[in-house]
Amino acid sequence: MGFASQQLFNNLISGVFLVINRPFKINDVIEFQGCRGTVVEINLNATIILDENSDRVIIPSSLMLNDKIKVIGNV
Repeated sequence: MGFASQQLFNNLISGVFLVINRPFKINDVIEFQGCRGTVVEINLNATIILDENSDRVIIPSSLMLNDKIKVIGNV
């Protein structure tokens, strides 16, 4: 139970950081860990992108801060 709480807390803190700093925004095309797509939602827990196959990819906020994000442009 403690581990799950810690991950949730990390996601929330990371989400606040992403919302405040806004390294990307809705409709930006980003690439993260080899997955490229258009940002359709940013919330405190995760960023959701729509990939080339129209699949929704949910990326936890804590992962977004721990890896490189390539912002390709705006749709």
